[in-house]
Amino acid sequence: MPGFAEIAARRSRVAGAVDRRWAERVRIVPMGAGKYVAATADPDRVAYEIEAPILSSPGTQSLDGVEHRKASRGIAAGPIVLRLAPGTVAADALPRPSDRVEALDRAPVEVFEVAGPPQTDGAGRVLVNLVRVAT
Repeated sequence: MPGFAEIAARRSRVAGAVDRRWAERVRIVPMGAGKYVAATADPDRVAYEIEAPILSSPGTQSLDGVEHRKASRGIAAGPIVLRLAPGTVAADALPRPSDRVEALDRAPVEVFEVAGPPQTDGAGRVLVNLVRVAT
C-alpha cells in the first residue's frame, strides 16, 4: 500500500499534467496605486508572460429578495483562480493585489485584477484569486 508521500507525489504529477493541458498565455502587469488614485503601471516591477491555467467555477450568487419576475434566480459569481505551478514565478515576482492579469489566448483578450494575496494549495502550487475587469 502506498504511503502518504507517494500518494501526494502522484497527485501532484496528475495536477501538473492537467495544468499543462489547460495552460494559456498570461501577461502579468504589475500595478501600483495610491490610497485615492487609480492603479497605474508600477515602474519598479516589470510585466512578464507565463503559461498557466485560469480556472473558473460555475457558481452562482442568489438573487432572493430582489425583484426578479423576468430574471433568473442567480447570477454567475463563481471564483476565478490563476494557478501557478511550482517554480513558474519567483517569490518576489508573484502577482500582488491590484496587479492586472491578461489572458492573451482568449479573443478578445480578457482582463482580470488580482483580488488578494497569493495562497498555496498544499501541493506547491500558488493560487491567485482574480476578479474580471470590465473593458
